[in-house]
Amino acid sequence: MLGSNGSGKTTIINMLMGLTPINNDDGDAVITTEDGTTVSLRGDPREFKRYVRLCQQNDFLFEELTVHEHLELICKLRGIIKREEIEEEIARKVEEVSLVQDVHSQVKFLS
Repeated sequence: MLGSNGSGKTTIINMLMGLTPINNDDGDAVITTEDGTTVSLRGDPREFKRYVRLCQQNDFLFEELTVHEHLELICKLRGIIKREEIEEEIARKVEEVSLVQDVHSQVKFLS
């Protein structure tokens, strides 16, 4: 998201993440999922947050944590708390980015 200072970028991000409440006249945000269903920020804020990603300008990595620990943390931040679902998500993601061999390596040792 790009815009000049004061244009509302941070406010929009905070609203999408559920950190700033949405007033009645502030509109809504809707996401269409891979299976074609729609999720509304107003209708189901908790489900909506599962689909929102924030990519910081700088790396958001803790050097001492492993790939697995980072992904577990992200899962929990996204509201995935069941151990079985977390492990499935981690397995999918490390396969997706070819880090299966490095899943238990500390990120400071990755290129």
